[in-house]
Amino acid sequence: MITIAEIQQHVADAMGISIIDMHVKDRHLRVARPRQVAMYFSRELTGHSYPEIGRRFGNRDHTTILAGVAKVKWLMKQWPDFAAQVESIREGLGQ
Repeated sequence: MITIAEIQQHVADAMGISIIDMHVKDRHLRVARPRQVAMYFSRELTGHSYPEIGRRFGNRDHTTILAGVAKVKWLMKQWPDFAAQVESIREGLGQ
């Protein structure tokens, strides 16, 4: 089973941010969007709860994780290019 740390590292590499950015409070889109994608995969590919995922992303509240996952799902429906990027990252994770 893949770990949250592995997901964070892979998404950070694929989307051009540092692993540190996964944990900081920065809300700029260039950091927030990859972090949301990592949250999405953490929920989809691991058995961890929203609170546990939140702890692994800079001690965020579980509602932040819930909102991030929902945002990624919504964006994938709205933007085919974004959906293709997310699916490409999923393939890189071996899922």
